[in-house]
Amino acid sequence: MVQTSYTGSGTAVPQPNTTNTLDTLFDRMMQKVQYRKVGTAESLWVVHDVQNTSQTNRPQWAQINVTGGTISTTAVQQQIYAPDTTLHRWMGSIAADIQGNVALGYSTSNGTSPNFPSIAYSGRLAGDPLNTLPQTEIQLVAGLGSQTGTCGGSACTRWGDYASMSVDPSDGCTFWYTTEYYTSQADGSTNPPIWSTRIGSFKFPGCAAPTPTPTPTATATATATATATPTATATATFTPTPTPEESPTPTATATFTPTPTATATFTPTPTATATFTPTPTATATFTPTPTATATATATATPTPTTVTITVRTNPIGRTFSVDGTTYSSQQQFTWVAGSSHTIATTSPQSGGSGVQYVWKKWSDHGAISHVVAPTTNKNYTAVFQTQYFLTMSAGPGGTVQPASGWHNAGASVAIKAKANPGFTFVGWVGSGTGSYTGTNNPGSIIMNGPITEMGNFSP
Repeated sequence: MVQTSYTGSGTAVPQPNTTNTLDTLFDRMMQKVQYRKVGTAESLWVVHDVQNTSQTNRPQWAQINVTGGTISTTAVQQQIYAPDTTLHRWMGSIAADIQGNVALGYSTSNGTSPNFPSIAYSGRLAGDPLNTLPQTEIQLVAGLGSQTGTCGGSACTRWGDYASMSVDPSDGCTFWYTTEYYTSQADGSTNPPIWSTRIGSFKFPGCAAPTPTPTPTATATATATATATPTATATATFTPTPTPEESPTPTATATFTPTPTATATFTPTPTATATFTPTPTATATFTPTPTATATATATATPTPTTVTITVRTNPIGRTFSVDGTTYSSQQQFTWVAGSSHTIATTSPQSGGSGVQYVWKKWSDHGAISHVVAPTTNKNYTAVFQTQYFLTMSAGPGGTVQPASGWHNAGASVAIKAKANPGFTFVGWVGSGTGSYTGTNNPGSIIMNGPITEMGNFSP
């Protein structure tokens, strides 16, 4: 397969606050190769990790034409994806929806806090320029710890082997992505570490499952037509019967004759005269059978029911998006009841020097980016946790704990100092709301803002 070449060999991925690194598995195809047919075009979508010398790890994705079972050795399109040069992106998983829109999920990390191993995704619409993933990168969830624990006595280096991007077969549009992260440094430091699994869903605006088109059926309305049918009536005709007339009867006179001879006497017989009497005949009348006539019936189309939707953040001022448009203040929308829309936000979000906001949840308990289809008026609130950065430093002659890092607003943090042999701890110098200055060891601070603490030692 012809793709853009690369020179590196998959240098392991760094993490904040530790020298432990994570495997990239650069030498193999990532799970999973996905087949998708759009129209008549059949494609395989693939991704694997690559790295060029002195650069970050990056996913290289490609679309391979396999229409009709013939595999093309030249990719339809491909890219080594790197929207910036600071974050490592690895353990990619790719999928395409029924329209040919594509989503690529992956893990992100580097050696600088707060960029702990986290989960993100990007994508392209079917109509976007080839060889690009121009849709805005979205962070599904921000990790809060590095993997520093041991597995079987040695450092755990494997990461996200079973990350998976899939498309929901129920609509062909909704993407589901899952992989691992840590919800705290404590989980990442246990032996073995206790990782968490995140499952998120999203879809591109405009993608919808095909809806069958109903075929209108004509309704036959029968109209009865009354037809008069005449009834044949017999007409009687008087026929006279002839009366026979009396005829005189001749009288025979006997005469003596040696041979008597009988004399015949004619007697007329009355004869009846036949008269033709017509028999009435019924006249048949054609009565047509009523024929059903298809009558089109107009059906009124009901006006769609609408709902009023409010989308906002807590605390206010954080950014979020609705159907791909970004906002930084409360927004109100009027939607058709039951219609699908995508609400999303990003995490962490900067609040200035030493301040960040980490997404905790949506009020409907959906993923950081998810599809909603409200049927009643509703409010959606993205809830964030405010965090402040604690900067820890030690003067010559000792060490301090914990390491510099982010802490939830209002959290109580114990700070400890340890003098090297030949040195004595002399005290803390702190600055920022909730900081501590004094000689207590351990000391205690309250994260009411960004804090700097320095432990001082003397010989």
